[in-house]
Amino acid sequence: MGQRILDAITPQLYLIVLSLIFSFNLVDGLLTLLWVYMGIAEEANPIMAYFLNLGPLYFLGIKIFGVAALLCFVHRFYDMMLARILVMLVFLSYLFVLGIHLRLLVLIVTLNS
Repeated sequence: MGQRILDAITPQLYLIVLSLIFSFNLVDGLLTLLWVYMGIAEEANPIMAYFLNLGPLYFLGIKIFGVAALLCFVHRFYDMMLARILVMLVFLSYLFVLGIHLRLLVLIVTLNS
């Protein structure tokens, strides 16, 4: 079953998923900045927290260019099953993270109503 799912990931779908990961990363970075500067949350990743302490441009720059570089790297390895598995795990992880952001956004809107 799992093998068939991974085999169904065409090169075009793989590229779409990589693009979505890049977009999700950008949204995650912007919402993280919003929550941190509103005093609602803290950056959970200690490495990214370091760059956030240097300033928002450092934080976003590292986040955007770091993920972009990694996505370019894994794009080259589409033929490897491990690359497809890791990309799908990252995709699912970002869906989870964006779900947390959405829940926080709903909570803030509800409290301010």
